[in-house]
Amino acid sequence: MHLGAGRLTHLSTASPLKPIDACMTSMIKVGIAGVPLALKGKSTGEGIVYLSNIGLDALEVEFVRRVSMKEETALEVGEVARKAKIDLSVHAPYMINLASEDPKIIADSINRIRLSVDRGHALGARIVVFHAAYYAKKYTKEETFELVKDACAGLLDYKRDRRITQTLLGVELLGRQSQFGTVEELQRLQRELPGIRPVIDFAHLHARCNGCLHTVEDYARVLQTLISNRNHVHIHFSGIEFSKGNERRHLPVDLNQFKLLADALKQNACDATIICESPLLEQDAAKMKLFFK
Repeated sequence: MHLGAGRLTHLSTASPLKPIDACMTSMIKVGIAGVPLALKGKSTGEGIVYLSNIGLDALEVEFVRRVSMKEETALEVGEVARKAKIDLSVHAPYMINLASEDPKIIADSINRIRLSVDRGHALGARIVVFHAAYYAKKYTKEETFELVKDACAGLLDYKRDRRITQTLLGVELLGRQSQFGTVEELQRLQRELPGIRPVIDFAHLHARCNGCLHTVEDYARVLQTLISNRNHVHIHFSGIEFSKGNERRHLPVDLNQFKLLADALKQNACDATIICESPLLEQDAAKMKLFFK
């Protein structure tokens, strides 16, 4: 992908994946990141029940600064989610850099992801999402990739040793030129470590390539590039303010823009969860859900 041209290039031009109508178990779920705005200050469990009552079906539990949820609480919340039929995911703390020049920062980052995996497992979460790394002056892009890959391989070993199979590891597509997480990097990471899943943040991508997502085909090419073996795809979506290939802040969802993604998903994915990160959270998520009724 050429990030500065405002359009998609170098992505897969293969024929579309089998249409969703041909998938007997197709399911697209829509939810939010964090506790609903209407329940500010309330618990995750209360948020789950509220989302179920308003017709949404997913929640991403946000460990923004640290993993503060105790295992006992996670088990209880997971049971609430199962009864409410809410699909859970986890976002690991933002203080993660698997390609730091400081080995201690890498070690601390790995520990934060491990703890997120443990809580995700207790929650019954489908996936733990994390921001992998920043580019450092000391390392080339290739060296950065290898550092991230080595850390991810170790995390997969950690999951295997603890016999955690339900909760996947997802590396997020990021919205700044200084961050590891382009389409190509995630595609290669998934190819070399099949246990790692790409998490497609379309707002981040739109910012990083200076507004490159204009058509259903643009969204479809990204999906076709990053969906492997018809796996479940985890997606973040919102509006975005950006400048010079860098995100600035999330904005409310542009429904005309979201319709492009919805149409691409209907053609190219059998199973997806879409997490709304708009400032309006459940209000925008409810509007997004209507596209899949």
